Amino acid sequence: MFSPVSGKDLIIFREFFPGSRTLSPLKSPRTHKKGITKMAQSSISTDDEWFNRFAGTSLIYRIMDNALTGRADERMRAIQSLGERGDPRAVITLTECCLDKDPEIRMNAIEALARLKSGRAVPTLAGLLGDPGELLQNRCRAAKALAETRTNMSIAGLMALVDDDEEDPALREYIAVLIRSMDLQAS
Repeated sequence: MFSPVSGKDLIIFREFFPGSRTLSPLKSPRTHKKGITKMAQSSISTDDEWFNRFAGTSLIYRIMDNALTGRADERMRAIQSLGERGDPRAVITLTECCLDKDPEIRMNAIEALARLKSGRAVPTLAGLLGDPGELLQNRCRAAKALAETRTNMSIAGLMALVDDDEEDPALREYIAVLIRSMDLQAS
């Protein structure tokens, strides 16, 4: 792909499409269909900003990729960053991290989802909460994350779990206190 040359906010070999306010890169100045190369003023000040205008290349997507691949410490930092950013595009990535074999990765993903308060995470969080093989602390975090979403489905699930005699008594007590402290009720 042809890379634009920038200098003093002037982008060379970019075509301005009439009727559109966007600039797009040419594949090559010689092979362009219309054979037209124009110089256009641009408000884009850095190559990074130019790159981020394309779908799937903004910083959030790079952080999401880091959350799924790499060393555990880098992944945990990326997961925490996704939670702090509050971007709903991160929900799918974070739910995938909830299924990771590393319990610390799962813990960080649960906490990040709690910050996002997204209803789209409810099935994954409910699965973690109901998994007797999951660490108790992660199950408690999943319960808190479900309570944070405040969806009817999550609140009803939490209330049902409190009444389940076969469930871990410590988890049941934690959820009961959580429900009382957050004044949650199913509607």
